[in-house]
Amino acid sequence: MFSQLIVALALSSFSLAYNITSPGDSHNWTERGPQPATWERASTDPETVTVVLTNKNSSVMAENQVIATSLDGKTGKAELNPPKGKWPAGEGFILNFCQKGHTTDAILAQSKEFSIIGVGSEGVDSLPSTLPQTQNLDTPPQVAKSNGAMAAFEATKDGLMGLLGFLALMAV
Repeated sequence: MFSQLIVALALSSFSLAYNITSPGDSHNWTERGPQPATWERASTDPETVTVVLTNKNSSVMAENQVIATSLDGKTGKAELNPPKGKWPAGEGFILNFCQKGHTTDAILAQSKEFSIIGVGSEGVDSLPSTLPQTQNLDTPPQVAKSNGAMAAFEATKDGLMGLLGFLALMAV
């Protein structure tokens, strides 16, 4: 009975830890500029963490890279800057949240594996440089003016529909 209680307490403590929600799975990064990270935190977790980028494939990234040394864990999100001007491109990256001052020996949470997509890689350069203009929803759309015959047809159709509606009301 006592051992079951210890196991239950141990498992419950795991559910009250940092949980990195992105990057990971379908939330990938690109190699340029700051990249977003989001997480959930329990009140019992340390308030600040060290963030470390890892990759088990040494041909993609030879050494772990410290991204932030005193990240405020209470915010739940951050824009992380690349360590050397740009992120290394490749697959199999993991973001580690470590106890402040440690890099790999006190991991508090790990992201799921994600990719850092290089500029020029699949789809990044194929995005349009300008997006199409959106319509202002406060103003009605502009309709092309029709020729006189079409306008007469529309007026006749609207008049007939109005007359039919009037007759239907009178029949009741």
